[in-house]
Amino acid sequence: MARNSTTSLKKSRGKYELLGSMRSGGGSMTYRDIKRQAIILGMPFPDATGNSIGALLNFINSTSNQPDPSLIDKYDEWMDFQLSERGYSKDDPLRSSRLRLGFLGEENPDGSRKSKRIKGVKKPREKKKRQKDERGFIAGTKKSYTFELASKGYDLERVTRRVLKKFPEANPKSISLWYRKAKRNNG
Repeated sequence: MARNSTTSLKKSRGKYELLGSMRSGGGSMTYRDIKRQAIILGMPFPDATGNSIGALLNFINSTSNQPDPSLIDKYDEWMDFQLSERGYSKDDPLRSSRLRLGFLGEENPDGSRKSKRIKGVKKPREKKKRQKDERGFIAGTKKSYTFELASKGYDLERVTRRVLKKFPEANPKSISLWYRKAKRNNG
């Protein structure tokens, strides 16, 4: 019987991009790091609070949820509310801001927190969508401009002059290579 090409774990690309750096440490992850991962992936707060490392890792590996780093702050607020409901005062050591999962910094005298970047949790980067021209090159580049001029029928010297005028940092040797390739492709 042929083996299925997909794994039994429902791995999503976003999940492993965001959490990949936390996993790179391997055995050096602490209980807090593992709990932070599980919460980012959407584990219910009461379950995250009461589960062991094995249960947290099982949830992390078996979930198909997309990561949401804002859940860490919601968890910290929920936990603070739970402690206040149980009668712990604001200055009790259990409600210290240093025990929060999303806090790694100092607390101002007025009670506000300076938030720092959480080690291991990457901010999702937005890639700029680059426009491509009709030849498949990124529009507005030296190569694209060279191909455009070559398709208009200009000779190498004229193309080199124009490209160097528009892009002074361009290398004339690269321009000649792109020009020859454009001429070959156009015929």
